[in-house]
Parts: sequence; C-alpha cells; structure tokens
Amino acid sequence: MKVLSTLHKALNTPNQILLKKLKKKLNKVEKKTDDIYLSLDSFVLKSGLLKIDKEFFNEHIIEIENCVDKSLSNEFKIFTEDYICVSNYNNKPYNKINWQKDQLSGFEWDINSKSKNINFGIGENEKNVNFRKYIGAEIKYPWELGRQQDLLNVAIFFTICSEESKKNEIIDFYKNRIYDFSENNPIGFGVQWQTSMDIAIRVVNYLISYDILKSNGAVFDEEFEQHFTQLMISHYYYIFDNLEYSDGMRGNHYFANLMGLIVVYSYMDLSQIGLNESDKIKQIFEFALNSFSEEVLYQFLNDGGNFEASVPYHFFASEMLLICIYFLERIEDFSGEKIKKIDNELLFSDDVRNRIKNVIDFCTNFIINGNIPNIGDNDSGFVLDFIPYENKRAGLIWLLSHNIEGKEEIKFEKLQNVINRLLFQNQSYFLGDWFGIARASNKHFDLIAFAGGKGQNGKGGHSHNDKCSFELYFEGKPFIVDLGSAFYTSNWMKRNYYRSVNQHNVLHIGREQELILANERDDLFWLYGNKSKPEIVFANDEKMKLTHQAYKKEYERNLNLDENSLKGNEKLDLAKEKIISFHFHNEVKIFNNSNNIEIEFLDRKFIFKGEGDIKLKKCYYSPEYGIEKESMKIELKSKSREINWEISLIED
Repeated sequence: MKVLSTLHKALNTPNQILLKKLKKKLNKVEKKTDDIYLSLDSFVLKSGLLKIDKEFFNEHIIEIENCVDKSLSNEFKIFTEDYICVSNYNNKPYNKINWQKDQLSGFEWDINSKSKNINFGIGENEKNVNFRKYIGAEIKYPWELGRQQDLLNVAIFFTICSEESKKNEIIDFYKNRIYDFSENNPIGFGVQWQTSMDIAIRVVNYLISYDILKSNGAVFDEEFEQHFTQLMISHYYYIFDNLEYSDGMRGNHYFANLMGLIVVYSYMDLSQIGLNESDKIKQIFEFALNSFSEEVLYQFLNDGGNFEASVPYHFFASEMLLICIYFLERIEDFSGEKIKKIDNELLFSDDVRNRIKNVIDFCTNFIINGNIPNIGDNDSGFVLDFIPYENKRAGLIWLLSHNIEGKEEIKFEKLQNVINRLLFQNQSYFLGDWFGIARASNKHFDLIAFAGGKGQNGKGGHSHNDKCSFELYFEGKPFIVDLGSAFYTSNWMKRNYYRSVNQHNVLHIGREQELILANERDDLFWLYGNKSKPEIVFANDEKMKLTHQAYKKEYERNLNLDENSLKGNEKLDLAKEKIISFHFHNEVKIFNNSNNIEIEFLDRKFIFKGEGDIKLKKCYYSPEYGIEKESMKIELKSKSREINWEISLIED
C-alpha cells in the first residue's frame, strides 16, 4: 500500500514541485541558525496601532482577571477542558515553562536538536525501535504553547487594572515570559522554531500585546527594550528564511508566514537604522505584500471560501487576511502589484478587492449564533484571543465588523450584538458553488450542506470523506453535527476514524468515498483517488439537491427544510445495503420508543422516522481539537434504491 500512496503522490504533485525537491536534495547546504539573527542594528518599535475599548473590557474585568491569574501561574487549557501547569519547577515569582514538552503524553523533545530535524507523528505500526518513543506524542501541544496567545489578555488586563502592585506584577511577568522563551529556545533549535506558521502567530501576539502595554503606560527598562526589538527582527528574518512555500501545494501555513512579515514590518520604525538594513527589511516587506495579493487569489475561491475545503480553516485563514488588511492600513504609503497605499488610502486591484469582499460575505453567512460549521478538519486554530472565556473567534468577528462598517478602530461590544449585525438579514440562503457549500435558514433551523471537492487543489490535506454531508442547527445551536477531528499525527488510527464516511452524516455502503491510507505520516493529509465528483445541483431556502459518484453509480440526496422539519430523500441504484448516519451533538438526548426515535434538545421534542432498520449507537464528537465527547448517532440501514427519512419538531 505504501507503493500505492507514493505513486499517487508522484502523479498528483505538480512537476515543478518534484523538480524543486530533487534540486534541494542534490544541492543540500547546511544553513546556519541562532546567532546570525541576533547581530542586527537596533531599531524602535511603534505603538498605538491597535487601540482597545477599555469601557468594554471593564465590564468583563472579573473573567479577564481569572484568565490572567492562570497565565501568571503558567497554567493553560490546550486541547483539554482543564487547566494544566506547564512549568518546569516552582521558583516564584516566575516559573519557567517547559517549552519542549507535550503535557498530554509526557513526551519531551530534545532542545539540542535542530528544529528541521525534529521527529514527530510516528504511527502505531512503526517498526524502528528508535522512533517508537514518538508514538502518541502530540507536537501540536508545545506548538500551541509557543504561540503565547495568552499575552494579549495579560496586556488588556494591565490597561483596566487599578492596582499598582498588580500592574507591576504583570510587567515583571511579561518580561520574564519573554526572557524565558528566548533563553530556553535558541533560534533554530527545538520544537518552537520548526514551523514558521507558529512563529508568525507568536510574533503577532508579541507585538500586539507589547503595543497595548506601551500605549497604556507600561515602562520597560532599556535592556528589555533592546532584547525585545532584537527578538522581533529575529522572528522577521527567520520566517522569511523558512517560508512554508511550494508551488501548487501551499496552504494556510504560508499565508500565516506572510501575515507575520506584514505585521512585524508595520511596527518597525526604520528611521533610526542603517540604510543597508533598512533596504533589506523593505525588500522583504515588498515580497510579502506582493505574495499576499497572490495568495488572496490563490487560497480563496471565487465565492470567498478557502481552498482547504474546511470551514474552520476558512475562518482561520480569513482572520489572517483581515489582520493583514488592518495593519496594512497603518503602514505609510507603499506600492505593490495589486495593493498600494496612496494618501493614507488602501487600494486594491479589482480582482483582489472583489475576492476580499466575497471572503467577508462567506464568513458572515456561516457564523451561526457564534458557532461555525465543523466541516473538514478543525484544529481550533485562531490568531488573536481577545475574550478566551466567550469565543475564540471574537477577534475575527470584530475584524469583520471593522471591515464591513469601515470604522477607524475596532469597536468592542457584546459579541452577540456584533454577530447579529453581521448577518445578512434579508438572505435566507447562501450558495458557495466553488467551495461546494449551501446554507438554508428559517424560523427554527439552519441547514448546512457540503458537496465540495478535495481541498488544496486535490491533495485533500484538511478534507474528509464527507461529500453530501450536512449539519443542522436548531435555534442557533448545533443539533446534528459533523464529528470534527480530534487528532492529527499523534494518533493515526483516530485521525482516519474522524476522516471516514462512517463518522459523517452521509450515505455509504461500507466503503470510503476516497481512499484513506496510513503507511506514513504524510498519508494523514492526503485523500487518494478522484472518484466522488460531488456537486450541489440546486439550493435555495427550502430545498437542496446534492450528488456524487463515489460508488460507480450516481448518488442523489434531496433535502427539504421547513420551519418544523427536515426531510431527506436518498437515491442510489445499488442492491447493496446502504447506511445513512445522523450524528448528534453531545447535549442532545435520544430515546428508542417502539417504531419512532424520540429526541430532546433545548427543552423541545423531535421525532425521527426512516424507511429501514433504525439503530442507536455511541460515537465521539470533537467540538475542538484534542477534545472528545461521547455522543449518539442514529444509523438507518436499507437495501432499497430509494430511502426517505424525516426529523420533525413536535409543537407544544
């Protein structure tokens, strides 16, 4: 099977990428790391680029202080619902973090290993004894830790805190955290310098938290100021030297790289550094600017959806896009191929402007009462964590509000108010025909159906075998759900469990829509074959018709939505037994009562009816990466070539 996956990759990888990989192997040169980034001219960082609404955050001071107290103790919720202390040892007033450790498995990577040589994601079938120690290790844990997104709320709390002793404690903590990272993560070594995406997210959070602190009265000593600015320029050059780019196969990692370069440049005051250094920094920015405009058109489809074929990844990439726009607005005049700044006005070419508008339209149509569809992979990725106790995508939602309404600054207000204002009130349905997604809405329900192709131009990196699947929301709450994706490389078996047809709301015959393999780590981000050819044939606010070709015969799903029910009609001209799955949110209660299935949710009752053998089974729902919740599914089996089913709300 490994030969099959290798052959498929070779046949489906663009020739220019194969040639680049070959040249890279033939001309392999060791690049220096660490100190080459630390011998640069000093420069000054700007402040005041991102202003916060103190009045809003004062209303939430208790919740914010609780989060900050956890940060001061180096306690985090990463892929778990409980706080975990990540300190090496207790040495008050500051506990140093173990930056190389996965606290979930207990595995610790070697800080002396060059970042590019770090091993991870070894499968359960690994025969090499030297590699078996990596089995079950979740490298995303230290990567998430290294993003340091909690510093944003630490800075926000500083601005609203009235206790001088607490403010001083925050300043000391902030300095110690920065020094801790620098001293225990030499550039180019260990897990924290392996992926430039995580490095970019870290530097964005560093700069914005520093900006908020400086703009609101924080004073740092000269030694720390010099260290911090050097660390920022080191991140800038390191990202540029380690771009996660390949022709035709790049994705959200590369987009994050460009975001990091744009944000760092926006904070640089180049007036006090040498001409040669200034020119080099500007050249990198010009590259990032032109590449950004290219990636907007490459990574976002004509309807605004992201090419990863994952709604959570669409929102992740959209937040990066809007962050770039926000900070480009704050850079002095510049000129790129498709984006320029003239007389303080940010100008896009027609194609880039229209694509950004469509991205915003797509986003606003798939924020459902603060929730987003779980279609495709969901690693809970985000950049700015403004209100960690309310919604991790609050930063994105405010950035959307800023772009739609053209405000000078982002106005913070109750999240639900922003969401309500963003929704297209006169639009009861939305069709993204390039992404392959449709939404229908009425008084009680929101129906989301997906029949899109494999993501990343056919690679399928963050795609699942979910063609013609759907999600159903009741009163804005997830009701019938996509089960998510709780694991990537730390558990190959569960990775593929969450990608399979059996874990989606689809009809299948015991076979996958596209082939899933697990012979090597890279298999976990491919879907092999090109059989399914999914399509949304028709969609409005009441009816949807979806098709795909996975089983050599055309399969057709018809969904009919009204204010009290969702009816399904399934057609597949095969005599084999067919299985239709309906996976429910973990808060939904389901009971088997004679011929009917009774359902309870939000103090309302529903009835499920279907033509065939109906069974209830347990399943596992992952609302966030690393988190699994036991839930229930309805499984409908039948050999009929046409099957009908219905979920009805019982009115009181």
